[in-house]
Amino acid sequence: MSRSNRQIYHSYDRGNFNFGDEIKKCNLYKYIDYKSLKEIIKNFNLLLSDPTTTNDPFEMLLTGYDEQSPILSKYRILCLSRNGSSPTMWAHYSGQHRGACLEFEFDGRPFYFSSKNKKINIQGICIEKICSENKKHSVPYHGLAYDIIYSENRVKVDRFTHNNVMNMALTLFTTKSTEWSYEQESRFIFLPKPGNKEAIGDSSDHLMPFLKRIILGTKTTNAQQKEIKSLLEQYDRPKISITRASIHRDKYKINID
Repeated sequence: MSRSNRQIYHSYDRGNFNFGDEIKKCNLYKYIDYKSLKEIIKNFNLLLSDPTTTNDPFEMLLTGYDEQSPILSKYRILCLSRNGSSPTMWAHYSGQHRGACLEFEFDGRPFYFSSKNKKINIQGICIEKICSENKKHSVPYHGLAYDIIYSENRVKVDRFTHNNVMNMALTLFTTKSTEWSYEQESRFIFLPKPGNKEAIGDSSDHLMPFLKRIILGTKTTNAQQKEIKSLLEQYDRPKISITRASIHRDKYKINID
């Protein structure tokens, strides 16, 4: 495990987290361009995003503010989607269908985060293997995929008290405009370890054991498919399958199965 990964693998108290009993197969998808696909196969990790440099100018902005706090640059996020067949997502994030979509599959357990006053209600999926390996009274950051909440209104600071900093942070990290709802985003949030004055790492390999399939875009070529297959063999990734997406004959839909 690289130094950058060790820096981000921290846990925090379970607090207001509640976990459901049902465990089921879950799939998350990462849309990428073709160049990034080759780098991921080679390095076997995913790049994390600085929340201050995303493509959303409203990212992490409270109502009444027009600038992000510089401290946010110490945090990292990893954004995936619950939908691997969105034509819009393929166009925006996978090189106009010339890239790929990574399919991750894992046993997941639903989780809920709620405050005592019920003003906060955040939910998502916990990766069972990661969470079960941790201590009983802690939750690993890298094991929780938060479902993004889409809203017409930005987060108001008066919803929180001064000792509810974590509640405010989680709400900001998981709230976006309804304009982004087509993404169906699930997000991993990497918080710096308490007392750590440095930014955390820029990559993580925590999802790579769950990479099931590489779905190439409809505009990729046979030569590219052959190249990716060769790279998987070169870097000894035998458990990862390759398919190519296709255009549905009757609907505005991308077939990935």
